[in-house]
Amino acid sequence: MIVTEKNKGIQVLLNNGNGNFQKFWYHPDTSINRTFIKFVDLDKDDDLDFILTNSTRQESFSTKIFLNNGKGEFSDSGQKLGAVIFGGIAVGDINGDNHLDIALTSLFKPNEIWLNDMEGYFYKSTFEVPNNNSIHRIYFEDIDGDHDLDIIIANFFGGANEIWFNINN
Repeated sequence: MIVTEKNKGIQVLLNNGNGNFQKFWYHPDTSINRTFIKFVDLDKDDDLDFILTNSTRQESFSTKIFLNNGKGEFSDSGQKLGAVIFGGIAVGDINGDNHLDIALTSLFKPNEIWLNDMEGYFYKSTFEVPNNNSIHRIYFEDIDGDHDLDIIIANFFGGANEIWFNINN
């Protein structure tokens, strides 16, 4: 389990088999309060890495990527993706290059698509998902059955939900 708490950094807690959790790994970044975490193998080494972004209404830190060393210990990749407010994360190969890309949602500021450069680093795409100031979650799924990922947007504050179809990646 990964736990973040204001002024206490990031902790990985492991179940000891008796229903109790013990601290296994710690990262001292105390700027992190509440977060949205997405587990995914970003570096194609068959273990789960994680992406961590802000899930409060304060724009206090950039989205970060932590890479797993295969032993359940994580290192900050040093990459800083967009700073978001009350954000969500989607991960999938949006451009068809067989490398995972990242989408970030944010209230009150542009949503962002970050493309993988095929070396494990991400750069901001020029394509932006329009923001009506109420996007809360974003998902990648092949809605139209054409073997590429489309974008599904779940809105907050009464905004309409949306589907954006991927045409030729």
